[in-house]
Amino acid sequence: MVDFNDTIIKINNLLNENHMSFDEKRFQPFERQFSEVYNYAQEKELPNTVLSVSLLPCFLLPKQEGQFPHNDDGVTAEIYMHHALSMAKLLIDVHPEITNEEEDIALSTAICHVLVEKVAFEKKGIELVSDYGLDQQVYDTIQTNLRKGRWDTEFYERIQQNKIALLVKLADRCNVIQQLYMSSISEAQKFINDTKHNFFSMCIYGKENYPDLYMVISLLMEKMRNLVDVMDIMSSRHIERENALHKEILFLKEENSKIRTIIKELKEGQ
Repeated sequence: MVDFNDTIIKINNLLNENHMSFDEKRFQPFERQFSEVYNYAQEKELPNTVLSVSLLPCFLLPKQEGQFPHNDDGVTAEIYMHHALSMAKLLIDVHPEITNEEEDIALSTAICHVLVEKVAFEKKGIELVSDYGLDQQVYDTIQTNLRKGRWDTEFYERIQQNKIALLVKLADRCNVIQQLYMSSISEAQKFINDTKHNFFSMCIYGKENYPDLYMVISLLMEKMRNLVDVMDIMSSRHIERENALHKEILFLKEENSKIRTIIKELKEGQ
């Protein structure tokens, strides 16, 4: 059996050999979250999670500008950093009743999926396996959860057939909904509708087919339901306010037109 301390040493050597470092100033806001995830992974001896969380700031917030080019998707690396750590922390907090190996894959998937999406890898992120030693199962789980085209039925069915992929995807959706206040109303409504029509049914499938995840999925489902309710209220209020402003604008236009008519008539009567 491989000693976990030897694994830590190998990870640190790997980072040094590849000159992996990060911008400490940009990293500072994430230091507490990072430490919580890293310390948890060390305590439970989760090698892929230790590796993943160690690589995360090096790829997203590298000290040397341009060292790891990012896909230009309009989303900052800091938001990806926050998303990955928040997902991992959520999965830790809900305490899923799964094996250490399964938890290691789940946490690593939660962290590394943002690297596959954000970093412009030449080979679509398989480098994390071939060059950095990430478990192939982590990469495969990430690929299961990646949307390739439309959000269709096949996409959701593929995810729910994989217990760990489903667990990670539900945590992902909880985190996304929590950040929807920063999105446009149309974008928020798209995610809300998708959650209602697809993610709740995925939760039901998970509770029926993965007894060891029943409590965790129930917690995540309740969290999603509460967040959706809040976003529904915010969205409704925004639409009501938008409609009220629209009516006010129409009223002001009509008043402006009347005033112009009166001014014109006054000028013609002089």
